[in-house]
Amino acid sequence: MEHLPDVAVRIEQFGNHASIDSPIRLHRRSPPNVEKTITTLAESARRSIVATIAAAASTVDPTCGKAIGHARATAICAVTATAPQICGASRARRPEQVEIAASARTTSTACTATYLTGFRAAEIRPYRLSGLGNDGVRVISAKRKKGEAEVVKVREWSTRLQVVVERARRTPVETSKKKFIVQSLYLFPNRRGQPYSKSGWNSVWQDAMWEWIATFDQEAAVALQVARRYEAERRRLKGAEPDEERPEYSIADHPEYFSTMDIRPAAITTKLERRSADAYDFAAHANPATTHRHYDRRKVKRASATE
Repeated sequence: MEHLPDVAVRIEQFGNHASIDSPIRLHRRSPPNVEKTITTLAESARRSIVATIAAAASTVDPTCGKAIGHARATAICAVTATAPQICGASRARRPEQVEIAASARTTSTACTATYLTGFRAAEIRPYRLSGLGNDGVRVISAKRKKGEAEVVKVREWSTRLQVVVERARRTPVETSKKKFIVQSLYLFPNRRGQPYSKSGWNSVWQDAMWEWIATFDQEAAVALQVARRYEAERRRLKGAEPDEERPEYSIADHPEYFSTMDIRPAAITTKLERRSADAYDFAAHANPATTHRHYDRRKVKRASATE
């Protein structure tokens, strides 16, 4: 069982990885006193873009067999303004880089939303836009025993939560090159406008984590390029095994890797460390003992003296 502050730090970094250096209009249903335009996460986005340019510059363009180079990578970045979109040169639909960018940004915003709300992955993945209201983000608990009444969880709006929700709502429009955008009922949809399946979500999550880790780990970056060449060759051969050996690199074994199951415990641990009065309502367990037994990852428990 992994303790985290450390996971909380990684969640912050991963959540910022696919952000865009641009102003964000807060959610239109938010209270009037916070209805304003702000610029958010700009410095984190800038660092992410710079790191991605460096990674993209060494990417081999399959059309000519040469590296893209720093100048071209920078030019692509200037046009797209989206870091993950420049992580490859090919624009073929297998899948398109814009689709990779969409899934990376979807997973990063979902990651941050999970941390801010403490919702379960099964509640975030198929989250409906109808759950966004004036009072906050609302969801019916996905975990309850037979015969138990439904538990409605509400997370009141914070500035950061509004930014993350608005960024998620803008993702289909800002990452698609299609003339007609699929209008979805979901906050984190796939490119068809439907919620991800559990296996599909795990797949795009692992891809996005690999993309993020590759921005600061050279070995992971090289392995990612090898894996992409292998998959591209498989598609070219229509499923037949290429001559090149299948890459054995496992991103899940990387020390910086974390799964969706680590986010909720990290969020609850943060609330407990801050001694928030609503920590147990945030966890939303019928029995507080469950919160401490399975979600409290604190290694140091602080308390004041008796007098």
